[in-house]
Amino acid sequence: MTIFVINKIMKISKRIRYGLRALLYLSKKKNFASVEEISKKEQIPSKYLEKILLELKRKKILASKRGTGGGFKLNLKEISLKDLIEILDYPFLSPICKKTCPIKNCQAKYIWLKVQNKLAKELNKLKVKNANTK
Repeated sequence: MTIFVINKIMKISKRIRYGLRALLYLSKKKNFASVEEISKKEQIPSKYLEKILLELKRKKILASKRGTGGGFKLNLKEISLKDLIEILDYPFLSPICKKTCPIKNCQAKYIWLKVQNKLAKELNKLKVKNANTK
C-alpha cells in the first residue's frame, strides 16, 4: 500500500506526487503543455512523467494533441486527490487486513477500516480544478 500513516508521517509515492504536480501545472494552462515543458517547470524526470501523463490520458483525465503546439491538457472540470491516487497507484479502499487473518473479530481491523474510510472521505474533498472551465 502506498499511503500509510506511521509516526504522524504520511508517505506518498513519487508517482502520486509527480502526477499531482503535473495536474496542478496543467490546471493553470489554457493551451496544451508538452512533457518537456512540464518536466522542466516541475522538475520531474521526463520519461517518468510521460508514463504518468499517458496513464491519465488513458483514463480520460487528460487530452492530448500531437505536433507543434501539442502536448497534454486537463480534460475534466476537476478531479479529486482520491481519484488521482486510485488511477496512479491502487484502489484506495482495498482492505488493509487480509481476509485470511487468523484472528476472529479482530478489533484492529475495524479501527484501520475507520481510519481508511475517513482518509478516503477527506481526500475526496480535495480537488484539482481546471481554471479554464466554468
